[in-house]
Parts: sequence; C-alpha cells; structure tokens
Amino acid sequence: MHTYKHQLQRKKIAALSVLICIIFILYLITLPLSPLWLPDETRYAEISREMLVSGDWLLPRIFDFSHFEKPVAGYWLNSISQWIFGHNNVAARAVSALSTVLTACLVFRMSMAIRQDVNQALTATLVYVSTSMVYGTGTYAILDPAFTFWITLSFYLFWKSLNASGKASVSVWWFTGGLACGIAFLTKGFLAFIIPLIVLVPWCLIFRRMKPLLFALPLILAGSLVAALPWSIMVYRLEPDFWRWFVRVEHIQRFMSGNTQHMSPFWFYLPVIFLGMLPWAGALPATLKQTWRQAKAIPAVAWMALSVVAPFIFLSLSGGKVLTYVLPCFPPLAVLTAHMLCTPGQHVKRALQNNSRINIIVGLLGFVLIAGILAPWGVLPLYSVSEIIPLAVAACCFAFWAVAGMVSLKQKRYALLVALCPFAVGLLNNMFIPHAVVYAKQPQPFIENIRNQLQKSEYIVVQNSGLASAVAWEMKRSDIILLGDKEDISRRAFRKTTDDGMIHASHFSQWLEDKRLDSDVSLLLYISDESLIDMYKIPVADTIWRQGKFMLLHYIRQSE
Repeated sequence: MHTYKHQLQRKKIAALSVLICIIFILYLITLPLSPLWLPDETRYAEISREMLVSGDWLLPRIFDFSHFEKPVAGYWLNSISQWIFGHNNVAARAVSALSTVLTACLVFRMSMAIRQDVNQALTATLVYVSTSMVYGTGTYAILDPAFTFWITLSFYLFWKSLNASGKASVSVWWFTGGLACGIAFLTKGFLAFIIPLIVLVPWCLIFRRMKPLLFALPLILAGSLVAALPWSIMVYRLEPDFWRWFVRVEHIQRFMSGNTQHMSPFWFYLPVIFLGMLPWAGALPATLKQTWRQAKAIPAVAWMALSVVAPFIFLSLSGGKVLTYVLPCFPPLAVLTAHMLCTPGQHVKRALQNNSRINIIVGLLGFVLIAGILAPWGVLPLYSVSEIIPLAVAACCFAFWAVAGMVSLKQKRYALLVALCPFAVGLLNNMFIPHAVVYAKQPQPFIENIRNQLQKSEYIVVQNSGLASAVAWEMKRSDIILLGDKEDISRRAFRKTTDDGMIHASHFSQWLEDKRLDSDVSLLLYISDESLIDMYKIPVADTIWRQGKFMLLHYIRQSE
C-alpha cells in the first residue's frame, strides 16, 4: 500500500510539473501574438527604447520629455530586454513574463514554508501562473509583474529571516529583504516599503516577536537605502521637480483621490480579486474558511493571510485604484489556495466541485455575451457583419471554458485541467478581437498602413500621447511633436524646459504653413469626439486616412 501511494504521488508530481511547463510555454507563445495596447504598453515600450538609444539610463524620457510617473528600474529591465531581443513586441513584454516565472518560483518556495510537500508547492505554482490576472499581466508590457516579483521576494526573505538561526545569517536575510524593497521602490514607488511593513509589523505583534522586529528595521532600512539612495540623489540633482511631482501627484493625490483619474469605491478590489482568481475563484470560500481556522495555530498561514489582507485593505482605502495594483496579493493567495486543496478532507471535493460550477457559469456567460449581446444581431453589437469568423472563435473559446468546467466536475482526476481555461482566450484573442477595439486600442496595424506617409514626413504631430508613443515605437523616432498645451502635457507627467516638441492647438495652422515649405507634415489624431477637428481648427489635408478612432491627415510639401 505504501509503495502504491508513493507511486501515485510521483505520478501526480510529474503531471503537475508537465502542466506547469506547458503553461510556461503558452506564456512565451502569447507574447508576440497581439499588437501593443494603448496607453500603457506603447508608453513603457517607447520610454525604454529611448533610454536604450540615448544611453541616458538615469532619467526616463519620452519624445525627449522627462517622464515623472515612475522611477527607473522597470525601464532599465525593459531596455535590457530590447537590447537582447531587439525592437519588437516580444522584447517589450519579456520582462513581465520573466517576472511572472520568477514569482512562480517564489510561490513554490513560500508554499514549502507552510508544509514540506512538493505536491502542494507545485499546486500553488500551477494556481498562480494560471489565474486570469497573473496570465493577463504576465503577457502585458507593464511594470506591475516586476514590482510584484520584488515585493514577493521581500515577503519570502522576511519570512526566512524570522525563522533563521544565527545572528549573521539573520542579518543577511533582513538586509537582502531591504534590498528587494529598495529595488521595488525603484520600480514603482513608496508602496515598496508600505506593503511589506504592513505585513511584517502586525505579524510580529500577533506572535509577540517584537525583539526580532526591532533588530530587523535598521537592517531593512540599510538595504533599502543601498538600493534606492544613489539613483534618488542623482535624479534630484538632474531634475529637482521629479520628487515633488512623484510624491505629491503620484502618491498623495492618488491615495487621497483629490484629483485622481482612477477614483473607485472601497469595494472595487473585491470583484477584481474574484475575477482575477479565475479559474480558481470557486475555491476562494473554502480557502478563506480554512485560513481563518488555521491562522492562529500556524504562523506561516498567518503570514500568507496577512500578505493578502493587509495590502488589500490598504489599497482599498486609496481613492485611486487600478486593476493591477492588487497583483501582489495573488502569490500568497495562490499559496493559501493550494494549501486548502492539498489538505485532506471532504472540503476539497466540495471546493473543486464549486470551482467547476463557477467555470461552467463563466464559460456559458462568456458564450452568451459574445454570441447573443456583442454579435451584429445583439443588443450591443461590437462585431460587424463581416466579422463572423472572429465572433465564432471568441464563442468557441468560452465554450471550451465551459466544457473544461464540465469535465472537471464529472471527473475528479481532471479537476486541475481548469488551469488551461484562460489560455484559450489568451492565445486566440488576436483572432477574435473586433475591429472596433483594434482601431481604438491597438494602433500598430493602423501605423503600418500609413508607414509610407510617415516616412515621407520630417514632422509628425500627434494629438494623443498614447498614440504618439505608438508612432514613436513603430517608426523608431523620438522627435514626435505633441499637439496640446503645457497644462495638458503636465497632466501626463511630462516635463520639458522649452516649447520644442510641443505645439499649442491655437498655433497649429500657422506652424503648419511654415513647416510645409520644408517637408511633408503628418498629423495623427485620436478621435474620441467627432468635434475634435473643428475644435482644433485643423486645416484641410491633402490626404485623409481613418480607421476607427485613428486618423491621419497628411500635408504634402508646398513650394514657396
């Protein structure tokens, strides 16, 4: 009997390992499939490209403007990725994918902290990499996956510190955790210090470990300063306004929501966590119930629980909320979910059944949404009559999701195959995204269609900063001219000391008349409002090209 159980355990570990490897391969396959999205992907890709081309690794810039929205570490990594892989969408997204893989390795190690069980650790890894939120951000060119890796690393290192023996060893772990916080700060800002501390301090209070905490704080501070202080001083000397903007606008105003553009209610992250945990959302009630029961008795469970709850509450209190801000909650949540699934008892069967039912419902709702509501004959037609094949592909993806849920409900041994549900949607999304979305959020196909006109133009003027970053990325040009005013530019966290590279809307006609004597001029607009052309009083162009919300007005060179 013992031999049989041992063989069964080995087969399960082998199956989990194969499934995780398949998912990692699916991540890599996904990277090049779709064009970059507005506004984040195009902006982060272009800032990193300009950093690599200019050789200025100190201050992030875009269109030769200083960019004050985020610190520099994320752009360093993206620039290195472009240096290795070249100028392409894979390079723009590679850091997100790599960060997700590395975080998955930490999830494995964190799970082993609760129970020395390889099967449970592999299950935690599988849960993490297959959640919708993690897969979506892990194949998307933003800074959150890298930030989540450094935050998760700090969680792991702090836990190692609390359980290590020997003063020298403990000191090294605390200091290294501080280094991870410092690099996280260089990636995204002061949340890098807040999130780990609101986990560490309450845990030490609950378990009466104040002496280790007091010993740790100076070491954490020292590690953070070693990582973050040199760049912080250098950027202050180069651009004194950086810290005023970064602290006041990007942190205080965003948290207090006075002038933030991301105002949302307190409960905003509840559905985000639920939907983001798909296809494992159905296991959340059982996970929360078991965690509540075990938190006081098992310190590692309490640590993981605080790593989810403390950041969740803090981010919920903030007035400014973005979907991906809550990403650092997912690694410990995956660990707790796997711990529940691998703890013997009837609750596991009920949790897996409920999870299967949730996936069936999600698949069916997605199918109805696509085939009944967004179809040309639907209430909110997003697909046109000529897009029946993309519509069918989208419907099949959600039908697969529902079928996977049905199979896992009927056959317990296939319960973990629901991990593949999001990947059908992710791998095929480039085939079923309607043109109305492509030509509103993915400008690369449009730019490719007008490449000849742009290559003839010495001057390229763009009215929308997101579209401008896409043009700069595609054309490998940093001399894009923005149409707007200084207040409009400042709202985008851009700073430049002169008016070069920017045209006030009221001056465009005269500027155009002068520049057309030298070269062709291309003006690109993002038509969010049909009255935009009249509002800007834009002269009649020689050639007009429009697809969806993207418009090119091309002015041919005129002789004197």
